[in-house]
Amino acid sequence: MKKHLNTLMIFLGLFSLSSMSWAGCSSGTPYSYTVTSPKQTLKMPRDITTRGPIGSVISIAAGAAVNISCTGGATSTYLKFGSPLEPSDIPDVYKTDVPGIGIKVWDDFSGTVVVGNDIKKWYAVSAGNYNGGAWLTNIKMQYYVIGPIETGTVSLPITVEAWANTTLSTVGGTRYNVLNWNGSADITAYTCETPNFPVNLGTHDRGIFIQNATSPTKSFDFKINNCPSGIAKVSYLFKPAPGVNIVGTGNNQYLTLDSSSTAKGVGIQVMYENGNSVTFNTKTALTGYSTSGGSYTIPMKAHYIRTRDVGDVEVGTASTTVEFEMWYE
Repeated sequence: MKKHLNTLMIFLGLFSLSSMSWAGCSSGTPYSYTVTSPKQTLKMPRDITTRGPIGSVISIAAGAAVNISCTGGATSTYLKFGSPLEPSDIPDVYKTDVPGIGIKVWDDFSGTVVVGNDIKKWYAVSAGNYNGGAWLTNIKMQYYVIGPIETGTVSLPITVEAWANTTLSTVGGTRYNVLNWNGSADITAYTCETPNFPVNLGTHDRGIFIQNATSPTKSFDFKINNCPSGIAKVSYLFKPAPGVNIVGTGNNQYLTLDSSSTAKGVGIQVMYENGNSVTFNTKTALTGYSTSGGSYTIPMKAHYIRTRDVGDVEVGTASTTVEFEMWYE
C-alpha cells in the first residue's frame, strides 16, 4: 500500500508541474475585415529591363482592437499571409495573376516588416504577461515589375493575419485580426504592330542557274508600325523556322528550303537593302528609333541561290520560313 501511495504522489507532482509550464495567448473572436483599394493603371514597355516597384504605395486601413491575453513569457505580435502566395525571383515579392507583375506587402508600424508565407515577428508587446487590446495597422502594398509583362488585369486577393504569441509560431498563439484585401490594376504592355509579310520570289526557269548563281532579287519591307511613346528601345531578331537551317557564313550564307518544297539544289538568301546578309539569331536594335514612337520600315531583299556545285537544279516548289522576335524595352 505504501508503495502505491508514493507512486500516486509522484504522478500528481508531475501533473502539477506540467500545468504550471503552459505559455501562450488567447483572445476573443478574431476581427476579420475587407479592404478594396482603388484600381491602379500601369503602363510600361513589354520587355522593360528595370525590375522594381511601379505605381503608388497602397496604404491599408487598420483593423479593430481585440483583447488578447498572454502568459508564460514575453508577448509579441506576428504577421503572415493567410493563404500562401507564389514567390518571385525578387526577394519578398510575390507573383500576381498577370505575368511579369508581382506585389510586395509590408508593415511599417514599428520598423519595416515584410509580410510573407512564413510567420514573422512584428513588434514586442510586453516583456511578460499581457492582457489588453491589439489590432492590425500600417499595412502597405506595392506592385513590382518582376519580368517581361503581358497586358491584363491583376485581380489577386491577399489575406494578412495578425497573431499574438510568446514564441515565433502559431502553435499556442491567437489570431486576432484578419485583413482580406481586394485590389486590382490594369496593366498595359507597350508594343508595336509587326505584321507578317509573305514574299513571293517569283517563278524562274532553272536554266538561269546555269549561267548565274542567283535568281533576280526581290525587294520587300519589314514594317514595325504604331509604336507608342514610352518605349525606350525596340529590337528585333530573325531566326529560321523549325526545320530550316542556316548554311554558310557572312554574305555567303543561305537558308535551306522547308519540308514542303519539292525543288532541289537551291536555297534562299535574305539580305538588307545594302546587300549585307541578315545576321540570324542575333538581337539587333532598331536603327533610328525615337522614344516618341511612330512607324518604321526596314528595306530588305531576297533571292534564290544555287547550292549545287555539280548537277542541275531540280524543278519544283521552293519556299522557306523566317520567324522574328521583338523586344520593347
